[in-house]
Amino acid sequence: MNSAKPLIVVGDIHGDLNQLIYPLIEFLKHEEKYKKLIYLGDYIDRGESNLYIYGIIKFIISLPRYQDKIIFLRGNHECYETAIRDYYNNNANTSSWDKKFNTTFVYNSIHNVDFDIIHYDTDLNILFSHSPLSRPLAEVMAMNINKHNDEENVKNTFTDDKENSKMEYKNIHGHIHRMSTNNAFNSFFNGESKMVSIDGDASYGVQLVINFQVDKPNKKKLVSNVKYLIISGDGKYYKLVNHEIEFYNRSMNYNLLKFEQLKSVLKTANEYIANKISGFKFSDLLSVFVKEFTRHFHTKPTKNNVIDLINKNYKSCIANKEGVFVYFNDVPVDVYNAFGLYLDEPINEIGKLFFDKTLKLTDEWINNYKVGYKRLPPQSLIMNNSNEVKQLETFNQQLSNSMNTNNVYTMLRLFISVASIVTVVVLITTYSMNIYLRWIHRKAAERIINKYY
Repeated sequence: MNSAKPLIVVGDIHGDLNQLIYPLIEFLKHEEKYKKLIYLGDYIDRGESNLYIYGIIKFIISLPRYQDKIIFLRGNHECYETAIRDYYNNNANTSSWDKKFNTTFVYNSIHNVDFDIIHYDTDLNILFSHSPLSRPLAEVMAMNINKHNDEENVKNTFTDDKENSKMEYKNIHGHIHRMSTNNAFNSFFNGESKMVSIDGDASYGVQLVINFQVDKPNKKKLVSNVKYLIISGDGKYYKLVNHEIEFYNRSMNYNLLKFEQLKSVLKTANEYIANKISGFKFSDLLSVFVKEFTRHFHTKPTKNNVIDLINKNYKSCIANKEGVFVYFNDVPVDVYNAFGLYLDEPINEIGKLFFDKTLKLTDEWINNYKVGYKRLPPQSLIMNNSNEVKQLETFNQQLSNSMNTNNVYTMLRLFISVASIVTVVVLITTYSMNIYLRWIHRKAAERIINKYY
């Protein structure tokens, strides 16, 4: 790298803590080395770590030290409520209740963050944006002026501009689910082209689903990839960083960590973060979930409510041959635990429920899968993941036990409630009858006394 300080640029995140944290830790540990860290938007949807991603973003932007050094731009997924269904199937064919179930539970909160739409580096003459932009510089600079207009933001983060030789600047963007080729990067940094994409589609949920569904008999491990770009200070050179993240490796896959473990990871980044990390609170994130849950379902989340909704959505998905969607879209294990659901295996929701239904291969699931998806995962892949199968089946059993136990407790509580009510009614009736009989006896005695005495 040149003597001028380089920049780190990160494409779409989509609910993947790895894609957020790996470049963040690199920057924080060596912040004297880098000029800026720039995220290009689409932080939520399609993975289940949205809640923690929102919390980390809020925490970082609250720190004065990084106001102009760590840049978070708005993506189109921060402009409207969507969820994993936006990627996998046609929303028009899905019931409104089912859509509601899979709607992200942090949208209102992250939507209200004051994100810029573009970031223009005058030294490099590079415009950073979520989606491709080639229109006049004055026009794109106005996007930040209008960033509080929701309608404008949707249009400005969902562009499909094509490269134009008359561009006044160079553009690095995400959004299109494609990482440019090495030839494209070389042309860009050699000055031969003016637009390049760095959306590596490294989303934790999406990439794992792709890895597992694609018929690759020799693929024996579940991985996703973290990709980000480092640009030299003079804008002439680049390094594309690629980390392969093993699904079950807790030291690599931050999506498997609980909240306090995530805080510990961030705390090790540098002394400044360690002194400020107390401001990153689980209670704040839990309150966001409670507020959004209540808004969606018009009831506060409880253990019974959550189990009931999971069960309803499970049946709905099986009925509609959509077994991949049985989970709350951004609910980490800690949130389940907070409501008395201790489903704490070394896997999170997309693994628990997507892979459980794919791997278990019950007769019902096979029939639904054949009708809906036309093919089954290769048997060799299933055999090669026997340990994972055992881990994944644990959740189904625990959920079943939890629901059975919950049913028993519900019946017991109902019996106790009814018995208590009946007992109270009997006691009140008995007491009332005693008073009434005493009153009758007293009146009778008074009549006798008045008659004979």
